[in-house]
Amino acid sequence: MDSNNRQQNGQGISKGLKIAVIAFTALTLLAFIVFAVKIADKLSSPKDKTDVWHAQMLAVAEKLKDAGLPEQAIEQYENYLRDGKAGMVVRGEVSRALGNLYRELGNCREALSWYYQAEAAFPKASWIEDMDAEIDGCLHAVRPTG
Repeated sequence: MDSNNRQQNGQGISKGLKIAVIAFTALTLLAFIVFAVKIADKLSSPKDKTDVWHAQMLAVAEKLKDAGLPEQAIEQYENYLRDGKAGMVVRGEVSRALGNLYRELGNCREALSWYYQAEAAFPKASWIEDMDAEIDGCLHAVRPTG
């Protein structure tokens, strides 16, 4: 009887407010379930397939280089670097490989670009002194003599 008296006196919670609270609670619960499903899916699924392919791109480039296909190797190496997932050490090594390939093709201007990128990415590499000689050779090739 006491609850009837409160509703008649206007002291109880209105039916509209109850519906709004229930609806808000249901939406919150639904959002939580969606979030939990996404987290569970992320944790249970294997590594992203693009990450797996990224590692394979480097292997493909090496095989193409070893097969005597420098243009195709260059394309693979450049694609590998383009996605930005390579660390600085690997970026330096791949940039040097690109410089060597371009130099072998007689394109010292492009080779210099990659040699300088290799130097910037991995300045403490053991091969820096060897690369300095390659840079000097390319600089002599691209500078006009006169």
